[in-house]
Amino acid sequence: MKARREILRSVHGWRSRRTAIRRGASGPPAAPFVVGATRSGTTLLRLMLDAHPQIAIPSETHFIPELVSARDKHGASREQMLELLTSHRRWGDFTIEPAELAERWDAIEPLTGADAVRAFYALYGDKQGKHGARWGDKTPGYVKSMREIQTYLPEARFIHLIRDGRDVALSVLKQTWGPQSVEAAAEKWRSRVNRGRSQAPYLGFYMEVKFEDLILHTERELRRICEFIELDFDEDMLGYYLTAEQRLQEKARALPRAHGEAQSAEKRLMSHAKTFEPPNPKMIGTWKQRMSPADRAAYEALAGDLLVELGYETDSPNGSGEIHRPRRGPRLPRPVRRVVAMAKHATGVQDPAEPRTPAPFLIGAARSGTDLLGAMIGAHPEVKMLSETGFVPQLAEMIRSEPMTVERVIKVMSAAGPLEAHGLSEDEMRERLGALDDLKAAAVLRCFYDAAAEKAGTARWGDDTPSYLKRMRRIQRALTEARFIHVVRDGRDTLAARPSEINTGAAIATGQRWNKKVRSVRVQAHLMNHLLEVRYEDLIADPEKELRRVCEFIQLDFDPAMTDPPDRDRIEGALGPIGSWRERLEPDQLGAFEEVAGPMLDELGYREGAASAVR
Repeated sequence: MKARREILRSVHGWRSRRTAIRRGASGPPAAPFVVGATRSGTTLLRLMLDAHPQIAIPSETHFIPELVSARDKHGASREQMLELLTSHRRWGDFTIEPAELAERWDAIEPLTGADAVRAFYALYGDKQGKHGARWGDKTPGYVKSMREIQTYLPEARFIHLIRDGRDVALSVLKQTWGPQSVEAAAEKWRSRVNRGRSQAPYLGFYMEVKFEDLILHTERELRRICEFIELDFDEDMLGYYLTAEQRLQEKARALPRAHGEAQSAEKRLMSHAKTFEPPNPKMIGTWKQRMSPADRAAYEALAGDLLVELGYETDSPNGSGEIHRPRRGPRLPRPVRRVVAMAKHATGVQDPAEPRTPAPFLIGAARSGTDLLGAMIGAHPEVKMLSETGFVPQLAEMIRSEPMTVERVIKVMSAAGPLEAHGLSEDEMRERLGALDDLKAAAVLRCFYDAAAEKAGTARWGDDTPSYLKRMRRIQRALTEARFIHVVRDGRDTLAARPSEINTGAAIATGQRWNKKVRSVRVQAHLMNHLLEVRYEDLIADPEKELRRVCEFIQLDFDPAMTDPPDRDRIEGALGPIGSWRERLEPDQLGAFEEVAGPMLDELGYREGAASAVR
């Protein structure tokens, strides 16, 4: 089965890559997209490329997929598209007046999302005095969206910049906005690098560049990059540092954040101070002097295998302890395996597995009410509800596909957040995991959940991590007891409950995300063994009725304490009253949201006038 999947993936990758190459050959001039894990040197490479007299690369954009989707998928107007851009927290970095961009767009008919993006980049280049120059992009996070970007921008040439993850960790841990532990930094780096490399077979134009090579062999690497993007090498690229400070003055403004304190202009500039000087070999391998042995071991326990694969030296790529290796070799198709298992049980060759106690997994879009339902279920004396575990689907997949040790499992768990938040300690989990016969996904996850429930003095457990809606099938494959409860709320109320300022741009972006998440669950429904949809409006209107329905689904006796958990008033206050969109949203904001999410609102019955959606 695995071999078949690999063959199909190879064929699909070959077709996708061939199509991309054909479209790229006949499309606009090549446009470099610099991507990679944060703090991998992407700003340095951006400045090197931007120093070329024939190319202009702006600061990080972040909005391209949303802008194209708003126009091409949801039919957003030019005014709404402009609002989407100008309300983005990074808009001020581009020194472009909204009217200037609107004028460029007005000259294009018909205006597609891709054309709107190209017009933005062309205007940016003109503002930098590079009239008619080629453009590029430097947004590290696009490493997750390369295949998508390739579909509407065939000229995209992806340059994946990779740096030793331990040096990345030392850099990112100094920032207030990134991972706050070595484990979290390791998992973030590993995830980003693997995410980029996994897309390579499907991309028409993709290359990897090592940060270390860029520092030690700058001209050689720049010439290689120039050849890749079909641009003649220019000596000015080597003198990027002479104008770097001036070019980065665009960052001399505080960067707003949706939550927490804005990043000051001084911090933004100082975080890139190394680009104001020539390439410095001392930036390479700083982890050898500055990272403690304990931190090195913790990092390599999570990412040592990838470091080795990329050619970086390590002490112990698989960490310490007994290694669990995933099953290899050919396997029968899953339906056949099920039939064989059923036959064994029917004939008495193998006893059927004991049915497991159902475990609720709460999922949903942001501000849809999963916290309220989680608090209600958690008020039951028999249930411990964990919140935002963060690692479950990822850990399950890693155990299925990679060599694992107890120490590595612990590090994956703690990378998502301190185990103390769930009432456990690393030493306690280490002892429990060490007692397992094998580190299989189901056993490891149950060990964690059972330990948390035991510490809380309850017999059962559940998980309130809304983002797991994207990984339901992975969790279901590992935990047969999983029962998914999708909490759905009128998307307009989720917008009205935003803790930050609401504007037309925020309405479009929120509408896109709400629509995408709700639809994601609904399209997976036929693949799920146990999935229940609960409307937030019904939960508020008649909590006992809805909770009894939930209890029946998870085979739990209803308890009156569930209707009024201790945190109910606080949670409801943060979410706002039902129908608050009528008072809080302006007509243009409401129109923008319904422009992109209207069909889903209709599908759910929210635009038919009833306070509770029609089933």
